[in-house]
Amino acid sequence: MALCLVQAAHAQDSVHGTKHVSGLKLVGLSRTDPKWLEGYIDYRFPADVSEQELIDLRSRLVTTSVFTSVQVSVVPDPQAAGQQLLQVEVHERWTMIPVVRGAYGGGTPLKVLGLYDIHALGRLLTLGAETRQYGNAPPGFILYGRDPRGDSDRYYLGGEVWREFRRRQAIDRGGTVVGALSTNMTLSRLRLLVPLSTDERERAHHWKVGGEVETVQEAPSVFDPDVTKTTSRVPPAGIALNTARRFSVKLLPSLLFDSIAVDHIEYDGLRTKLRLGPIISSGHAYSFVEGEADYYRIFGGSWNLAIRAVVGQSSFASLQSEYFLGGLDTIRGLPDGAIFGTHAAFSNFELRYIALKAQHLWLQTAAFVDAGGAGPNWSDGRDSARSTAGVGLRFAVPQVYRLMLRVDYAWSLTGPHRQGLTAGINQFFDPYTPL
Repeated sequence: MALCLVQAAHAQDSVHGTKHVSGLKLVGLSRTDPKWLEGYIDYRFPADVSEQELIDLRSRLVTTSVFTSVQVSVVPDPQAAGQQLLQVEVHERWTMIPVVRGAYGGGTPLKVLGLYDIHALGRLLTLGAETRQYGNAPPGFILYGRDPRGDSDRYYLGGEVWREFRRRQAIDRGGTVVGALSTNMTLSRLRLLVPLSTDERERAHHWKVGGEVETVQEAPSVFDPDVTKTTSRVPPAGIALNTARRFSVKLLPSLLFDSIAVDHIEYDGLRTKLRLGPIISSGHAYSFVEGEADYYRIFGGSWNLAIRAVVGQSSFASLQSEYFLGGLDTIRGLPDGAIFGTHAAFSNFELRYIALKAQHLWLQTAAFVDAGGAGPNWSDGRDSARSTAGVGLRFAVPQVYRLMLRVDYAWSLTGPHRQGLTAGINQFFDPYTPL
C-alpha cells in the first residue's frame, strides 16, 4: 500500500511538473554562512517545487555574484527512504578584494587604494573603505557599508561617507581648457528601499520604494585660470562657484524596478530608478529629479546588449549639483567635464561579445556609442549635445568578484573632433557597482 502511494505521488509530480521535497541540502560552502543561505533561499519545508522554480532559484543565487557556479536539483534523502531534498551546490567566488587601481578618461587620472568585501561574514553584506585621488588634488576617502539584498532580496539598506578633493579641467562652451576647478566636500548618505508588495510568499520583489537622505558640506571652490588661454578671472558661464562654506540636505523619495539577472559578466533584464525631492540649503528649498534606466539582453549565447540612459535636473546652483559629462564615467572620447550644467541627459549603448572563455580568463569585446548634453537649462543642454563611438576590450577573471580590466578607445561623431582612451576596472557602466 505504501509503495502504491509513493508511486502515485511520483506520478502526480510528473503530471504537474513539481517535486515534493522535505528539506534542504547545501553543498560546497566554505565562507558562506549556512543560516544566511537558508534564509536567502527562502523555502519552508516540506514544499512542492517546480522545474521553473528550480531555474528561478539558481538565477537568484547566481545574481548575488558571490558564486562562480550554482547547481540546483532534487536528490533522494539518504536518511529517509522515499523522501527527497532540495540540493543547492555552489562554488564560491573570492569576494574580499584589495583595490589598487587607476582609471583614466578624458585627461583626468584617478588613483584608488582600498579594500572591500561584498560577502562580509558570509552574509552578502558589503563593507569597504578606499582612498581616491583625482589628478594632483589631495587624496580623499570613502567609507561604506550596505545590506543590498536583505531578507531574501526584499530590502536594501546602505550608508556612505565621502571626503573628496577634486581638481578638474574648466572647459568653455567652445571646448577650450581655460583653467582648473578645485572643490572640497564632505558627503554622507543613507538609503533604504523596501518591497512595494506586502505578499511574504512573493520571491521576486522587482518593485521597491523608499528614499535617501544626503548631507553635503562644501568648502569654497576655486577657479585657477590658464593665463595663456584666457584673461578672465571667472570660470566659464554656467559654472557656479561656492564663495562661502555651504551645507545642504537632500531628501529624495525613490522608486526602483529591478528585474536584472546576472550571470558572471553578462546581464539580462531591466532596472529603472526615479529619485526626486527637495535640496535644502541656507533656509531655501530647491528641486532635484533624476531618472536612470539600465536595459540588458543576452542573445546568441555570447552576445550581450547593454543600454544606460540618465536624465536629471536641479535648481540648486552648486558645483556639487552640476553634471560634468566626459570620458571618466559618462561619454567616452570627450575630455572629463567637457559638457556641464544642472540639466543633463546622456546615454550609452554597448554591444558586448564574449570571444574567449578559458578557465581563468574571459575576453569580452565591445562596440559602443555614447551621447549626451548638459547646460543651465534644457535648451542649452540640447545645443551642447555630443556623441562618440568606439571599441573596447575587457579581460575578466571569473573566480574573483569584479576582477576585470577595461580598455576603450572612442572618437567624436559630432562637434569638434576628439578622440581618447578610457581605461579602468570593470565595465564602463554597471547597475551593481560596489559604490
